[in-house]
Amino acid sequence: MKVATSHVDLATTLTFYWSTYDDLDPKERRGYLQWLAGGRCDPKAGSGYVFMFFHGLERRLLVDTQSDAEAREDCIAIKAEIERLISLYYQHASFCSQALRLLEHLDMPAISERMYLLEPPTKSAGRYEMPTLTRVALGQMAKDKYPLNSGWALAWAMTDPNISRRKPIVRCSDLFQRLFKAEYTQRYPGGLKVLNNKTRLRITYPASSPYLDVPPIPVGDLPDVSVTSGIRKKLQPIVEECTELLTPFSRYVGRNVETPDKYDALEGLLLLPIFLWPEYAKHELEKLQSDVDSDAIALTFNDLAQRFKSDGALPRNQITALARVLEGLNIGMEPDVLAGSRAKTEEHVVLFETEPDEPALRATTDYSVALTTLDIATSVAASGGTNQAQSALLDQHIDSWTHFSVTHRKRLKAYQLLQRLQPPTLSSLKKRIAALQHDEKRTIGYFLAQLAQADGTVTPQHVKLLERAYKALQLDTTSLYSDLHGAASSASGGIISARRSLPASTGADGKRQGSGIVLDMHKVAQLQRETAAVSALLANVFKGDQEDEQISAEATAQNASDAETHLYGLDTEHSAFLRLLVSRNAWTRQALENATATMDLMLDGALEQINDMAFELFDMPVSEGDDPIEINPDILSELTL
Repeated sequence: MKVATSHVDLATTLTFYWSTYDDLDPKERRGYLQWLAGGRCDPKAGSGYVFMFFHGLERRLLVDTQSDAEAREDCIAIKAEIERLISLYYQHASFCSQALRLLEHLDMPAISERMYLLEPPTKSAGRYEMPTLTRVALGQMAKDKYPLNSGWALAWAMTDPNISRRKPIVRCSDLFQRLFKAEYTQRYPGGLKVLNNKTRLRITYPASSPYLDVPPIPVGDLPDVSVTSGIRKKLQPIVEECTELLTPFSRYVGRNVETPDKYDALEGLLLLPIFLWPEYAKHELEKLQSDVDSDAIALTFNDLAQRFKSDGALPRNQITALARVLEGLNIGMEPDVLAGSRAKTEEHVVLFETEPDEPALRATTDYSVALTTLDIATSVAASGGTNQAQSALLDQHIDSWTHFSVTHRKRLKAYQLLQRLQPPTLSSLKKRIAALQHDEKRTIGYFLAQLAQADGTVTPQHVKLLERAYKALQLDTTSLYSDLHGAASSASGGIISARRSLPASTGADGKRQGSGIVLDMHKVAQLQRETAAVSALLANVFKGDQEDEQISAEATAQNASDAETHLYGLDTEHSAFLRLLVSRNAWTRQALENATATMDLMLDGALEQINDMAFELFDMPVSEGDDPIEINPDILSELTL
């Protein structure tokens, strides 16, 4: 047969990929021989040359091994060569699919009964059919009336060509598999019944060479359940829901493909349900649960975030997400970010054992009064260094507020601890103090005097602090001394006193022991009456303040209604930032950092959230670049602001 003598461009595709050497023209024969002589390594070679060589490998593996011992010895080397060709010519999808199908056929275990007890495959060699093992196992399930468990349901969902699978399934394969199994088990704890349909299963290997006839694999009388749609229609919604749940994390992975260590960082974990968190993060959550089981703990928010490998300051929405995760584990957080408070990276947070409840239940006037009462008390007490007795008295007051639930009283104690760590100043309370009547100020003054007497000793420093507080309350400082005397009489009468002994438990007399402070529970009723009086007068004052603030807020909202509109599912702050962002074609980073600072947003987090929204809705980002930050002109026609 004639062969061309000049060099051939191997990128030229053969007329038919199933051609034989006889079918080729001289130039094509030259190209094939040239490719073989080069070690079958030219990555630019057309798929036709690869297929011609593959035809010979198929025959050697499927035909010659039936009668030739040397061919059987060559199997391992031939399989290795096929895998090498797949890695070299991965861009030729048709060849790779056929080669993988052959490897799957060769690796197929001998057909036996109850193959559904084997480990199910989650990948398919062919894009248009299930793996042979899966089809056989499912057919045996139907015949034996064995329920479809989560493992084989996943194998069906991952390999059925009629079930659509999007990018998050590929990008987050391990997470998807765990999530799918959990969701399937929850929906169908007993498994689905696989019906024994009429179509019989026939397993054959479709050889790439038209001249090679491979006999079918005998599998017995089994149904081909892959042609049915009943179970597929039940699996597809689970696939879709799991995909939707993983989509935010999948995008996060896509943005950080160069830094895979970020996949286990808090910023990514908050996009996943807890049971998909890595083991180290689950251990940290369990440790926090154990830590707050006995008492509240205080730490900076930065320390808390770094336990979960956070790589920087978190935006407000992620802080809220973390608080929601913790509350789901019965761990409360102060500041109460779920009720709208802010937690700053460098400041303290207090974690405590709690029960989940609605943040709206903490938006009442009574609760606001309780917070402000603690603000005043901790401000005065902390000025002289809060001691154990004062803290115990504040906790006792909180315990006496029986109109609050146990959960709310735990939160108030955590709030009191937080205020002791970073107390407010009297000057910050000036507006509310100014609204008090003289009699109301006198009642608060006496309450502060009682607090100063908590440890049984009033030092000159205590008196100096109380004088400042009385001046802030616009009270005559001479009344301070009569208040101190009255408070001392109450203390000596048994409301609270200090002891040096530290017994270990609570005795039958109702005294709480072990903290160094002994409480006379017979005086609790008197304390409750005094607390109720203080709370009542504060309620009248602060309720008025709240109404004034509400009216002011409503007026502001009326004048700036545009800023309050929620755009495309974004919150108020991010909606306002989006309007600002698209008002120019480009921004310097410093300009946007200044703008987000006034909105209490972190620039990178805000840009990320807005771009996530844009990708979700318009398949394009709003902004690009780091400095300058440029606005995508194509998005402007899509946005309705």
